Amino acid sequence: MKPTLRRRRSAFTLIELLVVIAIIAILAAILFPVFAQAREQARRSTCTSNMKQVTLGVLMYAQDYDETLPYQGNPANPRADIANYATSLFPVWINSTQPYVKNMAVWYCPSAVRHAGAGPTAVSDSNYWYNGQASGKALAAVTQPSDSILFVEWKYRTHITGQRPYFNGTCPPPRPASNPGACPDTWHANSEWGSNHVTGDAATTGIGAQAGIRGAPFPFLDGHVKFSRTSQIMLAWVNY
Repeated sequence: MKPTLRRRRSAFTLIELLVVIAIIAILAAILFPVFAQAREQARRSTCTSNMKQVTLGVLMYAQDYDETLPYQGNPANPRADIANYATSLFPVWINSTQPYVKNMAVWYCPSAVRHAGAGPTAVSDSNYWYNGQASGKALAAVTQPSDSILFVEWKYRTHITGQRPYFNGTCPPPRPASNPGACPDTWHANSEWGSNHVTGDAATTGIGAQAGIRGAPFPFLDGHVKFSRTSQIMLAWVNY
């Protein structure tokens, strides 16, 4: 008689399953931040491309209007922000430049979030705010175009646009050490400008704690766009 062969069933023990789960959890913890950074890098590249197209549109406008940059303002209150800018009765730099851009999708960065109370509309959707120092300025009057910012990025997509800094804001060096955002109040303690592209950079975190890491793409008057730390921009954002 041949002995009966018993087939042995193989299975994972509880300890083996726990080890596998632990390994998967560790790998996920390592890879998820990498994937998030890769996605943000792609968004930042798209934002840089969008800003480049807008900058070229502004420069094309200037060439058609006696080398003068678009003007934005409300004569009654030149420093007021303009709500629903697409239907505004006052000059708005976005409306002046749009015929040269012809693409509504380039007026915001993919990292920007929709504003809860003043969100974008079908015809007003941007998170770019004009540099008031550039408003109505002749190109020949700008002595440092490669160091002069054209517009800045707000954290939120909205139907509102305005000027940051204001057209009459001045900030002669050196910046005040006690309150570096007060000259003028462009990047104050609860700043939400240029805060979309660095992981962990909460919009409500003070400049002092985040100045070393906060950053965003910034377009300059000579046509180039580059990613810069907010701490660097705070030192030389106005060269008009």
